[in-house]
Amino acid sequence: VDVRNKTLAFEKAGLIFVFNFHPMAAIPDYKIPVPKHGKYVSILSSDDTAFGGFGRTAAGSEHFSDEAQYISFYNLNRTAQVFALAD
Repeated sequence: VDVRNKTLAFEKAGLIFVFNFHPMAAIPDYKIPVPKHGKYVSILSSDDTAFGGFGRTAAGSEHFSDEAQYISFYNLNRTAQVFALAD
């Protein structure tokens, strides 16, 4: 939980869920810890135009964990995003 940026991130069933409730703050290069090293792929973003969003991130975008086991991504305001570890 990131109270300052109004962001909640958690892992469930091997997926990483990120909810940004902030009304204005979209944060580039936002970092969250991940359970395993590797490539994480965006499988859902509520900002997708199919859901009435602005399409600021592309489905299938890749995010690689760093040596400290974090991924970095664009944390969009008022959105939900889901990431999956790629094979």
